[in-house]
Parts: sequence; C-alpha cells; structure tokens
Amino acid sequence: MAWFSNPYTIQRMPKQIFPEHPNFALCDPHYGQELSKKDCKNAIVEMPLSRQGAEVSWAVNFRAQQYNLPMTIRPAGDDPTTCVVSIEVAGPSAFYDRTKVNIPFTIMASPFQLRGLASRLYYKCVTQSTTLSNGNVVQRIGGFATDKLSNLIDYVSAPTYNPLDPYPTSTSFITVSLVNPHNTEPSPGDYDPSIAVLIEEYLANKARGANNALRGFLNGVITQFSLREQAMTRGGSTQTWWGTVSESASEMTYECDASLGAPAAVDCQQVEWSELGPDDSTFSIGPGVLKFLSSSKIFEVYTSLIESQNTCQVAITAATAITLNWRQIRIAMDTLFNLCVTHPIFPATGGRAYYGPQPVVSRRSRSRIWERQDDGVTGLNALPPGVNMTVASSALNLNSSSSFNLTRRMIDERDTQWGS
Repeated sequence: MAWFSNPYTIQRMPKQIFPEHPNFALCDPHYGQELSKKDCKNAIVEMPLSRQGAEVSWAVNFRAQQYNLPMTIRPAGDDPTTCVVSIEVAGPSAFYDRTKVNIPFTIMASPFQLRGLASRLYYKCVTQSTTLSNGNVVQRIGGFATDKLSNLIDYVSAPTYNPLDPYPTSTSFITVSLVNPHNTEPSPGDYDPSIAVLIEEYLANKARGANNALRGFLNGVITQFSLREQAMTRGGSTQTWWGTVSESASEMTYECDASLGAPAAVDCQQVEWSELGPDDSTFSIGPGVLKFLSSSKIFEVYTSLIESQNTCQVAITAATAITLNWRQIRIAMDTLFNLCVTHPIFPATGGRAYYGPQPVVSRRSRSRIWERQDDGVTGLNALPPGVNMTVASSALNLNSSSSFNLTRRMIDERDTQWGS
C-alpha cells in the first residue's frame, strides 16, 4: 500500500545514491517492462523518509506500527499504475516461506538511503538504455538494488564460517526494487544469481592475499556458491543462493586446460557479444562438421587445419547430427569463458564444456551476470549429450585437441544468414 503515515515523507524526487561495494544495482526485464517514468517517479516520492544517515528499525516476520517488511509502495491516488517500489528483506531468516515458522526480528536501515537507491534505479533502469547479455538494448525496465549486503559478506568470509550452520538473522540484507504492480517474481535477494556471483567475487578478492589455509577455505566456499549460481534462474523460485543444488541441475562438465593456450578476454568477449545469432535461431552440426567462431569470423569447418590470427577461437562439435539454438550456445559459452578465461585468481586458459555423467566445475565463475532464460536453461544444462564446446587461443591449439578430426575445408559465413 502507499505510505501515508510517515511524517518525514515529502513530495520531491530524492537525489540518487550509488550503491557502495559490496552493494550493487541491477536492471533486468524480469523485474518490470514498459515502466512509466511518471508512475515510477510518483511511487518513489511516496517512500518513507528519515533524516540523512538516520537508521530506523524495520520489522520482519511481525507487524510494527510504521516500518514493516516487505513493503510495496504505489503512487498516490487510486489510478492504475505501471510501476511500484518494493522493499524486501533477503536471506534464510527472512525467507517468505508460508509453510514454515519465520522468526521475528528487526533490521536497521536508513529510509533516506533506500529512497536514494530507488532513485538510482529510476535513472539507471527506467530513463536510460540497458544492453542485455544477448545484445538487445531496452529501456523502461525494472531492477533492484541491495543495501546492507555486507551483513552477509562479512559472515561468509569469516574463517569461522561453516556452510552447514544456519544463517543468523544478522546476515539478512535489504533489496529495493522497481517493478510492475502485477509482478509476482520472488525476492531478488533470495533467487537472483547476481547475489551468488557477488559473494564469489568478494571471496575471491579476499583469497588473493590470504595464507594457504585461509585461501583453501575460501576457495571451497567459492565452489559451493558457484554450483548454486549455475542452478539459479533470474525470476525463478527453485534455487536460492544458500540452498542445496539438486542433482538434476548438475549435468555438464567444464574443464580448464592450459594446453589450449591463453585466450584473450577482450577477443572472447567479442565472440560472445558480436558473433552469436538471435536466441531463437538454429544451426545444425554433426560428425565431421563443426561450428567455428572467432573474434572476427564465424566458420563452418570441414578441415584439420584452421588458420587465424585471433586469440580466441571457439569450436562446437557433436557426435551425432543435431540442431541447436544460439541461446544454448550463448549460455554455455558464457559459463566456459567465466570459468577459464576471465578467472580473477588463476591465469587465463582454454577449456572445454560437455555433457558428462559426473558434473565438474573446475573453476568458479566470474563477476559478470548471466541472463537466465524462462525455460530454465543454465550453465549446467545448456548443451545436450554428445555436444562439445572448446575455447582456445589459436587454431593450432584447437587442432591439437582430441575433440576434432576434420577434413580440409573452410567456408566464411560472414555474409550468410544466421542459422543452418
């Protein structure tokens, strides 16, 4: 409901506040589309306000007189709206599972800060253009920002952290979202993979300067969060950042291999962002035929020698004739690049991705957020059995890999349509 009782409420758009690390703001169509600038602005000015820097106690899992979470804030009046502000608490202690008894607790946060974060989302997501991971440029979309995320980060990065222990209420944090009023997506602080990614990134930074014992501990924690992240779906409701990963989601293997060279991150980004077709377009591969992608060209190859000067080469093979769509390739490629090419601790290497009976994630993922699909495709189930993907720094590295045994022929597809 709209906020009417707070004496500090003022009818003025607040100045935007940029989240401070480890907090962040994220824009994504899963959290709202076709948001009206006017509606979002009018909802934000209805948010409760306090003196700058002054924190208040927000009630969670019980009802207080003023500050209760979750809170939905609409523009003033009864007119239909395309945009509301949602303030929620994230974490196992505040998880809104109506089938369980939730412990009442409070969390301290500044209404002034939350208004500023909502204003930041307004200017970042609603008024400006956002480029999605599939290359689409969109405007007037929803998003969320975090506050008090250090509560969780400090807890999981402590040497005394035990993943088997329940998370205390002190690890809870707050999310502020701009969403459509009919949005039924669960709390982004519980389900969005960006939370797990950020935890991994922060722990990786901690591990760089740690002693051997602490580094080993942190890398073990990173692996756990990486597996969860792979199974999470933006806007989904099946995998939280703290929950156990189901075995059904763990079907692929990712291996990093130094013998495949050291692909350049900038060239691999070019492949990923510029050389893939639309998500719903398809192509066919099979025995003796592979799809070859480089940072400047895409080839369909029937050769045992590929000559190229680029430093990021990707080859996709299949044991049997099969048709794939580019969405599957994009997600698997993104995962492979994050694990092997742009790792924040280990040197860049080439690597392979394939369907295997025993899931292996040889390295954790990097910081860039992966767009999850509505059909549940993630980095752990993107490729079907029999399909292999290899990234290397050069064609010679690819040629030396046991994945390829090809006849000599190269066809440049640059001027052809996407698809088979």
